[in-house]
Amino acid sequence: MILVDVPIAFAIGGALASAAHRQIETGDVTEFRLVLLKTNYYLMFFYCWVPVYFTVNYFGWETSHLWWHADDVKAYPFFIPTLLLSIFALGNCGVLAGARLVKSGHLGLNRLLYLSTFLYAFFWVIANHSRTSRLGNYQNWAQATVFYHDSRFLFAFICTMIIWIGAFIGFVIHFSRAGTPRMHFSASR
Repeated sequence: MILVDVPIAFAIGGALASAAHRQIETGDVTEFRLVLLKTNYYLMFFYCWVPVYFTVNYFGWETSHLWWHADDVKAYPFFIPTLLLSIFALGNCGVLAGARLVKSGHLGLNRLLYLSTFLYAFFWVIANHSRTSRLGNYQNWAQATVFYHDSRFLFAFICTMIIWIGAFIGFVIHFSRAGTPRMHFSASR
């Protein structure tokens, strides 16, 4: 959902900045640029296509028909470009805000910021269950067709969440290990 996907992009940026805190704390501009670049790779290849996929295929569910009552995203030609720009803008803002907090010694505050953003997204879905559990065009949505009655949607949702979350965990592990000093063994006697 749009009101969840865009804030989650911010949280992803902050979480990846937190995972890369060792690289960021060095103050090395090259290290920071690599963190930013890899975060954008994550957003590009593992995150942004998920909301776009659901916007194209399940427009009513993705928007919860809050302000958009058309049956298809094609009725709003600037919707997907705006969504993509918002995801990348907030994802990068998350990294920048997270890096700033990390550099100033507030790693815990950064973690609180991105965790509270993830919690906001979770609770927004729960609090708006009457809207977020419905699929279909506006007429179907108004008749309360719920998502768990559509096996194709459930399959797509589960697959995209496995890819999205699995890749996120992989990136967190990668960033966490990248700043860890390694033991080197020499073959000398």
